Amino acid sequence: MDEFGSSIQHAEEPNFRVVPLIYLPEQIPYSLLFPIKNLSKDEEVTRDFIEGPIRTPSDRRVLLLPWEPISFISEDFHQEEPVMNYTEHASLYMKLCDEFIEDFQMQYAGHQWEMLEKKIFSMFREVLEAATCKQPPLSIGHNPQSRALYAADIMLAWRTDDDGCRVMQPKLLEINWTPDCQRA
Repeated sequence: MDEFGSSIQHAEEPNFRVVPLIYLPEQIPYSLLFPIKNLSKDEEVTRDFIEGPIRTPSDRRVLLLPWEPISFISEDFHQEEPVMNYTEHASLYMKLCDEFIEDFQMQYAGHQWEMLEKKIFSMFREVLEAATCKQPPLSIGHNPQSRALYAADIMLAWRTDDDGCRVMQPKLLEINWTPDCQRA
């Protein structure tokens, strides 16, 4: 946008609409002003920097924030990665659910697997409800013929609850569509 168009003040109820125009033969940018209200003498020309419909007031506030060219390259983001030990000829140790629950109860005697399992199922429910809460293409659509398979990688993290006790908190790492069920 040219200097004139960018210097017009923003207003929630503007009196002009500003449209950019580029004169291609000479590559000159212009701002076309269209009055949308009657103006009185010495009234300030204003415009709305947000064009189009806005869903919520918070969207409008976010869109009005100035853009800042910030590089996140130097930021240190910690991300847990699942162990990728699924090599072609690796031997995998499989444990039945009943065995796992017994071993879990022996190793973590103060923690009930049933309570942790409820937390895990609740987490899955929240994720799947969020993934299907809108119509496509914004989310996964309903399809009664679908036979899609999903696999989830989770980790259990230690945290302190409101009472000061150490508890296990399930953390979702990733969900895969059509997983390799023979290897996992």
